[in-house]
Amino acid sequence: MNKKPFLKRNWWVFVIFCAFYVGIGAIVYVYQQKLLFASPVIYEKDNFKPDERLERVVIKYNNGLAINGWYVPPKDKDISIILYHGTALSIAYEYWKDKIFALADEGYGVLLAQYRGYGGNPGKPSEQGFYEDSRSYMNWLINNKNKNSQDIVIYGESMGTGAAIKMASEYDVKGVILEGAYSSMVELAQEKYWMFPVHFMMIDQFRSIDIINGVSEPVFFIHGENDEIIPIEDARALYETYKGPKKFVVRPNATHGKTFSKEIVFEFLNSLDG
Repeated sequence: MNKKPFLKRNWWVFVIFCAFYVGIGAIVYVYQQKLLFASPVIYEKDNFKPDERLERVVIKYNNGLAINGWYVPPKDKDISIILYHGTALSIAYEYWKDKIFALADEGYGVLLAQYRGYGGNPGKPSEQGFYEDSRSYMNWLINNKNKNSQDIVIYGESMGTGAAIKMASEYDVKGVILEGAYSSMVELAQEKYWMFPVHFMMIDQFRSIDIINGVSEPVFFIHGENDEIIPIEDARALYETYKGPKKFVVRPNATHGKTFSKEIVFEFLNSLDG
């Protein structure tokens, strides 16, 4: 007597597996933005006391949304630097204050752009929200501080490199610094969630590799050799795609978010004046 095929005899196993797969996929889809745009662990509370050198910047939208960033005016440099931070970060982190003042102490103007949903700001973050907020800060710097866009250097870190590349493709700026850059956020997500069709599921894909050749300014890449979040090969793919003036610096043994070096950054900034 022939036995029925395994699936016919155990059809319920297949049904349970499919239900489990679809269920987990649905959860990932529904909560994908919470996973991608992780809220900062610490943020501006009522007792938050910014350094007195920091000027609060308020961006207001017609729909009533108001967000804030932080600005330090230049001392003796013509260049101002706009910083686009990554996910789960804000001015409340001493790391960002250190970076701001390292640049400001050298004489540069520095603007930290905090997106909606970050640094105590209201609103829900998204890819388009990142771009809209980034654009608003650029316009604030140009219009309120009488800055020529060609005197602005865009500095993006981690997820913020996507915003930096997008802005550099829209504005004629002095140069671009990309720290911990990725080629495409959807590709990184696909590697992590390989069992799901992420290309069809992901809302905010941040395809930097598709727009980087809209940039024409010098682009300076900094990446940690041991970056555990964004593999260095991913940054190199973005670097190789870019056809404009560029340089790639690897920080030996550095992990994600631990790649900043005043000396390396200043060397690039000084080269822009040459």
